[in-house]
This record gives sequence, C-alpha cells and structure tokens, in this order.
Amino acid sequence: MNSDIIQIYEVNLQKNYDLLDSQIAKSQIYEEEYLDSIIDSMDNLLTLTSKTTKEYIIGLTLNDKKNKFTNDYSSKIKKAENNLKEYQTKIKDIKANHKKNEMKNNEIIPKYNKDDMTQRIEYDSFNKMSQAIRVTTQIENMSGNILVNLDGQSNIMKNGVKKVGEINEELDMSKIYLTKMINKENSDKKIILFVGFFLFMIIFLVFIYRLYKKFNFQK
Repeated sequence: MNSDIIQIYEVNLQKNYDLLDSQIAKSQIYEEEYLDSIIDSMDNLLTLTSKTTKEYIIGLTLNDKKNKFTNDYSSKIKKAENNLKEYQTKIKDIKANHKKNEMKNNEIIPKYNKDDMTQRIEYDSFNKMSQAIRVTTQIENMSGNILVNLDGQSNIMKNGVKKVGEINEELDMSKIYLTKMINKENSDKKIILFVGFFLFMIIFLVFIYRLYKKFNFQK
C-alpha cells in the first residue's frame, strides 16, 4: 500500500480521535436529557474509527511484510489498537454512568428544605460552569488540531495529484519513446529488405553474366 494512503488513514484517525474527545467532553457538562443524542454520535464515530483502524492496520501489515517487519510499523499498529480500546472503554463507562443516573432519577427524590435545595443548585451550577470552561478550552484546542489535520490531509492529496500528473507525463514520454523505437524498427526492416534485394540482384546478375560467358566460350 502506498505510503501516502497510510498518511491519509493517520490523518483521518486523528480527526476521529479529536471528534470523539469533543463528544466525550460534552457528555461531562451536558444535562442527562441530551446524553442519548451524544452517545449515539459517539457510537457512530466509534464505528467509523473502528473501521478506519482495521483498514489502517491492514495497510501497515502489508507494508510491514514488504519492508521485512520494521519496528516502526509494529509500534504504529500497537498504538492504533490501544487508542481504539481506550475510546471503547471510555464510551462504555459513559454509557454505564448514564444508565446509573437514569435509574437514580427514576427513584423517589427525597425532600429537601429550601436552603439545602438552593445550596445544592448553586453548588451544581458552579461545578458545571467550571467544567464547561475547561471543556470549552479543550474543544477549542481540538478544533485547532482538526484544522491542522485537514490542512495536512489537503497537502497529502495535492502531493498525490502531483505524483499522478508526473506519472502521466512519464507515461506520455514512454509512449513517445516506444513510438520512436517502433518507427526505427520498421525503418531498419525496410533498409534490410532493400539491401537484401540489392545483393540478390547483384548475385543474380553475376550468375547470368557467368552463364553468358560460359555459353559464348563454348561456341
């Protein structure tokens, strides 16, 4: 598999990792009622990441065999597998916590006096605000990484197009050289035929001349 395709897989995987991190961060600050939608998004991203990881590992394995099992490819394969397992574990934990919270919410809520309820709301609001600020910063950093990755992927694609153009030019040059070789071969054949015919005529005339002299001598 071409090394440019391997790089595209790496860029796509990093983009998926950033998107998964963003969804995981959202799950920490959004209300429970929005988590079902977030979990669905994470599941879709995880499925895509799993598929891309498998294709990436297959590509690395093929290149690994071609290059006689280099340590670089082996470490990349192990890293990709570990990343996938890590995100699977994180999403599994988020689902488990969400299910646990849903069960708690369905239980009978104990009565609190007004002051306790107010303090609890203020405490939860403060925690959510702090968490939101932290996660927003993380999302901004991830967005920057995604833009950098997209730019890198664009450069890879441009290089790929450039290489295809160079290959087309080389094919055109090869076609020109091949045409010249064929024309030269045809020309050589014509020259050989002409020389052969000329030699044949000389030999034939010499033979006729000798016969003529022989018969005249006998007379």
